[in-house]
Amino acid sequence: MNYIDDDTFLKSELIPFIQAMISDYIIEELSYVETADDLDEIEYMNCPEDLRDNILDNVNDFILECLDDYDVITNISKDDYEEKIDSIIEDVFEDVKKNEIQIRRDDFDRLDYFEEEEYD
Repeated sequence: MNYIDDDTFLKSELIPFIQAMISDYIIEELSYVETADDLDEIEYMNCPEDLRDNILDNVNDFILECLDDYDVITNISKDDYEEKIDSIIEDVFEDVKKNEIQIRRDDFDRLDYFEEEEYD
C-alpha cells in the first residue's frame, strides 16, 4: 500500500497538515475583512494556485518525515498522487473556508446586535 491509500496516515497526519496550511492562509485573508459584505468575496474564492503548489511542495517533504511511522511504499512518483492530493486540498479548503467565514459572520452579527442595543 502507498501512503495515499493509508487511511490512518491521511486522517492522522496528512489532512491535519494540509488543514493547518490552509487555515493559516484563510485566517490571513479574513484579517483584511472589515464588513460582512467583504466576506462574500472570500466565500466564492477557490483555492489559489500558489497555495496549492506550496502545499504540494510541502507534502513531499512532510511525507518523507512520516515514513518511519507508517508501513507505506515510497517509490511512487509525484504524478501518481498529485490528483488525490489536489482533491484533498480542494475539500479541506472548502471546509476550512466555510467554518472560518461562519465564525467571522457570527462576529459581525454580534457586533451588529450590540450596536443596535447601544442605540436603542
